[in-house]
Amino acid sequence: MVATSMHRTAAAATAQRRTAAAAAAPLATAVLLGAVALISLAGPGLPAAAAETLVATEIAAVASAVRTTSADEAAVSAFSGAKLTFSSSPSPETKGQVTLNVKAGDTVNVDLQKAWVKARLDAVRLTIGKTRLSWGEGALFNAGNVIFGDTAVDLSAEDLRDDNAWLAAANLPLGDFSFLEAVVLPPVLSAEGGGPENSSFGGRAYTRLGGVKMEAGYLRSGESVDRAVPAAHEPYFSLQGNAWADWHLSSSASVRGTALAPSAEDWTISSGLYRQWSVPAADDGSGDSVLGTFALRLEASIRPDGSWTAETIQAAPAGPTALAGGATSLDSPYALLLYPELSWRADTVLLLARSLVSPMDLSALSAVSVQWAPLEGLRLIGSVAVQSGQADDLFSWDRPGAWQATVVSRFSF
Repeated sequence: MVATSMHRTAAAATAQRRTAAAAAAPLATAVLLGAVALISLAGPGLPAAAAETLVATEIAAVASAVRTTSADEAAVSAFSGAKLTFSSSPSPETKGQVTLNVKAGDTVNVDLQKAWVKARLDAVRLTIGKTRLSWGEGALFNAGNVIFGDTAVDLSAEDLRDDNAWLAAANLPLGDFSFLEAVVLPPVLSAEGGGPENSSFGGRAYTRLGGVKMEAGYLRSGESVDRAVPAAHEPYFSLQGNAWADWHLSSSASVRGTALAPSAEDWTISSGLYRQWSVPAADDGSGDSVLGTFALRLEASIRPDGSWTAETIQAAPAGPTALAGGATSLDSPYALLLYPELSWRADTVLLLARSLVSPMDLSALSAVSVQWAPLEGLRLIGSVAVQSGQADDLFSWDRPGAWQATVVSRFSF
């Protein structure tokens, strides 16, 4: 169906931008180093950076079991990992950070998660390197997130959105709650070629009026190197405010190829509510006035031209290696998806219940996790994710990956 095809094109465009970021890493690294030198030379009024580097380390051990071809068969895997973060000493004018992720299983993989420099030159704030810009509003569904898109999610992950990309951004403050921002993402450099037509660029304006935060922006996303995904014009707007609960509403469109205007299948809307309550503790003389915090979040993703009735979903089997990743595609033919989340946070315990719900066929992917911090720096995490639905639903118990159980220990120092 047309809507599904266009949604896959949008997902492919986002994946292409992620591939572009990885392929452009050597050039972006050189640009990053050059920018650091330029800032150092062009900013005689900036204070000299201190030699001290702040280091934060997190090590983890992970064990997981994932359903394979039948309900009573599972693929079991285990690996260890480490995250190393090197940050510059605090400075009001300049700062930088490098984060490395190391994963050791059958093989050892090292990923450069972040590498950025931020500087304030008079009124302009510069950001250069591999990092993330938070456009739009939404924990999971965010139509304003035109840079990274909504392609896949791991409900058992601590951060639902942690994508980063090589970019250069300039931010011009216009007041306490207003600013303009421009961004450029580098083009693809690979054996197949690549050039300026594969780059992405855009900007946004942000302000606040009467207690409502308003944001509008535009991204011109570059075409893929193989020309399978054409360049696109992607405008968006986002609103965020508070009325009993924090609320947000975002919308974006995508104009691809030679189209002069967006059609319905290129239009995405997201909205959400968030509210938290502090639960008072009994007065026992200890001085602790709050027992814990209960929070409720509900978000929705709407594609008006998607299907509003149940359809037969054909899902290709996935191997154990793919299943171990834990991520679930958000590329759905349906017009509506919901994301409810409940959480309880006490002194050393965090309980999370999340779900990705397809109202059209009444199927869902649900995850429950428990985090316990018995000692400073140590966290023990257990999570279970389960799909519920018929064989031809968006989520199904009868498919590989229908359930996954994970146990994690993390220690930070």
